Amino acid sequence: MNRFLRRHRRALAFLLAFLGVLIGLSSVRERPATWDALVVAGDLPAGHVLTDADVQSVPMPQAVQPDSAVTDRTAAVGRVLAGPMAAQELLVDGRLVGPNLLAGSPPDHVALSVRLDDPAEAAFLLPGDTVDVIAASRGSVLADDAAAPATTTVAAAVRVLAIPGVEGAQASGLLGAGGGSSAASGAGTVIVLGVPSRTAAAIAGAAVNSRLSVVMRAS
Repeated sequence: MNRFLRRHRRALAFLLAFLGVLIGLSSVRERPATWDALVVAGDLPAGHVLTDADVQSVPMPQAVQPDSAVTDRTAAVGRVLAGPMAAQELLVDGRLVGPNLLAGSPPDHVALSVRLDDPAEAAFLLPGDTVDVIAASRGSVLADDAAAPATTTVAAAVRVLAIPGVEGAQASGLLGAGGGSSAASGAGTVIVLGVPSRTAAAIAGAAVNSRLSVVMRAS
């Protein structure tokens, strides 16, 4: 045996080196390069404003990283979903309302997502339109001889910033190229309004117990 090893030691050394290279290449293939992808932590509706708790970082293969992927957590938090998203779905620019949503608005204005119970109310709206927001008690049934339920105008002459998932919003440049998903999540349709911060609080309070509607104003 020793004689055989001495005679073929060079060949055996080459074979062992070759096997080492193969094992090394195999281990590299088993651990592909990854990147920290940002995904949503749970199911979220259209018009939802992302918080830090909504965003998770998970490793994904580098080969499947799209150019439109959102990789900066701080750039994602505070943005509005253009459509409903499922848990663990990858965050890409086309699923978020763009960062220039409040461009041209007064300093005290905020972007507020408002859910309308009747999707038909948003069918005639386009970003840039001016509307009033009206609140009426939920569950009231209007009979022929009954008085109309009491209504309150909770916001007057506010601007429509976006209608997430609707072609008009995409055409305005407020949505990314992939923002054509449905705006509806559950009942109704979400629109995004630019309102003073005090008005935003009034609308949010009215939405708890009231049905919100919008009426368009002449420009």
